[in-house]
Amino acid sequence: MLGANGFIDAAWDMAMVAFLNNRPTGAAKNDSISQILAKIAYDYCLFGSFCLNIRWDKGHSKIAEINYLSPLQVRIGVYENGAFNGYCVSDDWRNLSKYPFEVFAEYDADNKFDNQILYVKNFHSNYSFYGQPDYIIGIDVIETDYEINTFHLSSIEKFSFNLFIRQISLCRYFNTTDLNKSDPNSPNTNTILVCFVFNSF
Repeated sequence: MLGANGFIDAAWDMAMVAFLNNRPTGAAKNDSISQILAKIAYDYCLFGSFCLNIRWDKGHSKIAEINYLSPLQVRIGVYENGAFNGYCVSDDWRNLSKYPFEVFAEYDADNKFDNQILYVKNFHSNYSFYGQPDYIIGIDVIETDYEINTFHLSSIEKFSFNLFIRQISLCRYFNTTDLNKSDPNSPNTNTILVCFVFNSF
């Protein structure tokens, strides 16, 4: 696992324990830093990126709180003057009337806003904005394998014994030569007649 087992318990001082618990205001709903680590490790494998919402204290002297954000919630702002002008965050981009986006500044330890977004992505030379997972080059192969398996499964589910018999009888019919001159009591003729009996059901 990329995230391993989180942070190792040690003889932390109270300030470090409070930071790792990630509950500066006593809000029980906040994930601990170890829980956040597990989530962003999963996101990095799945999306090739992860996002964090960094909150500074009132004096902007230290980080007070870290919140997890799914990469699906984040859109990168306009690229201008050699930098992005921020990040847009919405809980549902398909329903902006109900979940309008908010704009956050990019994380910068030297330029501290109340809320900032830390967006980390892996390197791909063909993608400048968003991260891409390493498995993206194999998606076409995965889709092809899926479609082939789906086709075979559908064929098995729709299998018909009568259709199978029809195919056999048709094959036997075309493989029989000089049918008019054949002996009605010959094995081939009997086989064809039996097949036609099956076909009549």
